[in-house]
Amino acid sequence: MKKIVSVFLIIALAVSLFAYSVGAVDVGDSSSTDVYIKLGGMVTNKYSIDITFGDMVFVYGANSVWDTELHDYVVSPEAEWNPETTGGNLVTITNHSDLPISYATSFEDISRNYGNLTLSASAPTGVIEKCPVKAAVIPSVDFRVSLEGLPTSLTNEKVALAKIVVTIGEAP
Repeated sequence: MKKIVSVFLIIALAVSLFAYSVGAVDVGDSSSTDVYIKLGGMVTNKYSIDITFGDMVFVYGANSVWDTELHDYVVSPEAEWNPETTGGNLVTITNHSDLPISYATSFEDISRNYGNLTLSASAPTGVIEKCPVKAAVIPSVDFRVSLEGLPTSLTNEKVALAKIVVTIGEAP
């Protein structure tokens, strides 16, 4: 008899260990808890990134005069470089991926035919957060490219100065 009572007590104790207590409630009272869901199985991550560039045409904003002996434009040192169009120096990176990404900006093949000109980006590196499920606003970053330096030679024609490269990587 003692063995039977001991077995029932052990079973009752074991069952009570797995029970979730909601506390004492009276008739008419209620109690609640959150219910959670998540994906099961294997999840396949996908990267999808949009990179858009402004037209990247810069104009040296000064009155330049054609020198008939040098066959070149004489430029004013007081002027500065500006994008030809509004937003023409803007780069936008948009992350549609379910993982965060990193980016790095560089400039390659810089021509020295027009002087010692320097290109830079306002945010040359960074991390962009992952895109939330059913996102109303997609994570993105905007930065601007700027050009500095006194040109030694100019032309009225659009000529290639350099190449801007945006490299996408996994976020650290």
